[in-house]
Amino acid sequence: MAEKSVSAANGVAVPADDKGRRSTSAFAQMVLSEAIGDSDPTAANEALLETEWRKNYHPHFVAASQAGIASPKDARDIAERGLAAIAENMRFVRNGEDRLLSEVMTESASAPPFDTKVIRATDGPLPTYTVPYRDLNLGGADLRRQLERWVADGVIEVSAAAAVEEVLDNPEWMDLSDLTFVVMGAAAELGPYPALMGLGARVAAIDLPGDRIWERLTGRTGGLSKLLYPTRNGQPGADLTADTPELRDWIGSIDGPIVVGGYAYADGEAHLRVSVAQDALIAAAIDRRPPGSVTVAHLLTPTDCYAIDEPTAEASRRAWTNRPVGLRAVQSGLRTVSGGRLFHQAITECTDGKEGYRSAVFDTLVTEQGPNYALAKRIQKWRAIDLRARGLRVSANVSPSSNTRSVTKNKALAAAYRGAGMFNIEVFEPETTNALMALLLVRDLRTTTGPADPFVELANPLQLFTDAACHGGLWRSPYKTRTALPLAAVRGAFKRSI
Repeated sequence: MAEKSVSAANGVAVPADDKGRRSTSAFAQMVLSEAIGDSDPTAANEALLETEWRKNYHPHFVAASQAGIASPKDARDIAERGLAAIAENMRFVRNGEDRLLSEVMTESASAPPFDTKVIRATDGPLPTYTVPYRDLNLGGADLRRQLERWVADGVIEVSAAAAVEEVLDNPEWMDLSDLTFVVMGAAAELGPYPALMGLGARVAAIDLPGDRIWERLTGRTGGLSKLLYPTRNGQPGADLTADTPELRDWIGSIDGPIVVGGYAYADGEAHLRVSVAQDALIAAAIDRRPPGSVTVAHLLTPTDCYAIDEPTAEASRRAWTNRPVGLRAVQSGLRTVSGGRLFHQAITECTDGKEGYRSAVFDTLVTEQGPNYALAKRIQKWRAIDLRARGLRVSANVSPSSNTRSVTKNKALAAAYRGAGMFNIEVFEPETTNALMALLLVRDLRTTTGPADPFVELANPLQLFTDAACHGGLWRSPYKTRTALPLAAVRGAFKRSI
């Protein structure tokens, strides 16, 4: 989003050019081009040569997804090359010294270490777990019925309902007393921290220093879960991008197997930097702990681009074909008036990959979120593919669009979300998303049949992201998301005014 004009960076930073400028656009173009590489040399070159990156980044991320469909090897190679480009170029700046982040993360930390504050758990039975939804708390048969309605409405995939029901069929899975979670970005609205507290887990929470943040986090203690968090000079909290080496050591001080999740969010270019910092901490935890003792969890955005399976793609194509004649005429007129920006068909054809994998890329990228956000989320997908190929358990589920603070403070996005219902898109409240996605996380940690288990064979690693997707209806829409959002925003603005 923003460009750093002169090198005033601190902590994790994109590299500076010979004039001291730190351009996230130039960095993202280079990384994406390197990632695509030999899988599609033409697309790799086009990403590098794009002159209006902020405006036209979308097709290049789509091309990177498309290139991974060809074969499992292509999907893995793209992830490996993308992560290598990050490691070979991302910097860490401290006390005026600008060095490779990957080198800094192999050396002793130069700042004072963090202490650990512990708030112990209390005794008692596991609470009844429910999913809050429209003034109801859904559990058991009520939750199963709601899952059926969401599937029927195209809000979640059948595999998502089946995954939640697997947890409901195995209630003992909800006892998390055998697990330790490192939750980076613990105060994130859509992270699992609220759900984890009280279910018996040991939770190591990382978030920025600040009284309001830690009052909110520590206010959830008093249940069955034990809370650990970093402190320095008696003050709780740490900065993922500025304290990265010290947090590496703090995470290293936690004994036993761990589940590491990256949930931190920031605006603009800061989100790219915090995503890189989280990824570096994940990589360090894996390198420094016994093999197989780290599980990685990410929460993926529905507003990206994904290689969706053929039945879902066909649902989108049918929705396009079955539009009433009158609606087609109106949309055609609006498309003409808008200069071709409105109502593009989402899916025109599927692509055949190797080993029977047939897929289509659904482009749900949203311009307002920007290329830094897109790259930040792509890094998470690359790491998930890479780690699963190395035999690690990985949870990487697509969550529904939600009315988080980061959305509602953007007037255009907030209006589009309010009007999304006109396109059969359901936008969730954060507490619903939080509870629902936590159930999918539990399933990924326990299952021996789902893609999170690295021993479950997939035709293509990209299936890791389409299984159990809760996309809110975006993937079954007939339209590319950003070509329908402007009209949804108009509807949303009208809804607010009445």
